Amino acid sequence: LTALLEQGIAACGLPPFPRWVLCGGALTDTDAPLGEVRSLLSRGVVPVLHGDAVFDEARGAAILSGDTLVEELCAALRPTRAVFLTGSRAC
Repeated sequence: LTALLEQGIAACGLPPFPRWVLCGGALTDTDAPLGEVRSLLSRGVVPVLHGDAVFDEARGAAILSGDTLVEELCAALRPTRAVFLTGSRAC
């Protein structure tokens, strides 16, 4: 997020908790979090999302992976591209 902002790119972090909810490891109602993403995009802001621990209605908590998030976002928003970044540096 910081690197985008330093390059003059309007960006906003959207942590998955408490926006996204799972039930038995599967995403449940995604209307609200997808609405937030759409709202940012319509204003020219790049949403920055990542995988993390979220509430799971069946298990209490579970990991929502960045892969699952991008699959859901791509299915809903039909982008021309999606970008994965990592904070890891090669040794």
